[in-house]
Amino acid sequence: MKYDKYDENMKDPLEYLEHINFNTNKFPQYNHLVESCPSENEKEKIIRICRCWQSAKFPYCDDTHKVFIENGDNVGPFVAKLVSYKLSEDERLKRQKYNEKYIKLDKKITGNQYSALNNKLNYTRFMNFNTYPFNNNKFKKSMLFSFAILTSALLYDQKEKLRYLLQINKKLFKDIEIKRDHAGI
Repeated sequence: MKYDKYDENMKDPLEYLEHINFNTNKFPQYNHLVESCPSENEKEKIIRICRCWQSAKFPYCDDTHKVFIENGDNVGPFVAKLVSYKLSEDERLKRQKYNEKYIKLDKKITGNQYSALNNKLNYTRFMNFNTYPFNNNKFKKSMLFSFAILTSALLYDQKEKLRYLLQINKKLFKDIEIKRDHAGI
C-alpha cells in the first residue's frame, strides 16, 4: 500500500483505508487490517473505520469519538458497506452510492442525545453549551469581578478628587480667617 495524501473527494471509505500506510512488520498491533470483502456466507458486511485515532480496536471504531463529538469535533467513523464480489455490477454500484450518501450525512446531536450520551458514558459536561453566554456561570463571575474592580477604581479616583477639594477649601477658610484677624487688628 502506498501513502498518499487523503483526498477530501473520496467517495468510498475503503479508498480512505487504501491511502493509510499500515506497516504490519513494524506495527504488529495493526495486523488485523480491515477486511475488503465479507465472508463467503454474507452478501454484505458493515464496517466502521476509526478517524479519531483513539480507538482501542484501531483501525476499527469503538465509539471513543463520541466524547470528541460532544466537545464539538466532528470525528465520527467512516461507515462502509462491504459487498461480496459475487454480486452483480449493478448491486455493487447501489452499495457504493449507499456509502457516498452515508458519508455525506452530517447528523447534529441534539441536547437530549447529549444528556443520554453523558448518562451512558458517565461523562460530565464541563462547559455550558447554551448559545447565550449570559447563562454561563464563569461569564457571570468574570463580569461581576470586572464590575467590582472598575467600581473600586472609579471610587478611589473620586475619593482623591474630594480630598483635593477639601484641602483647597481648608486653605481658603484659613486665608479668610487670617484676613479677618488682620482686619480686626
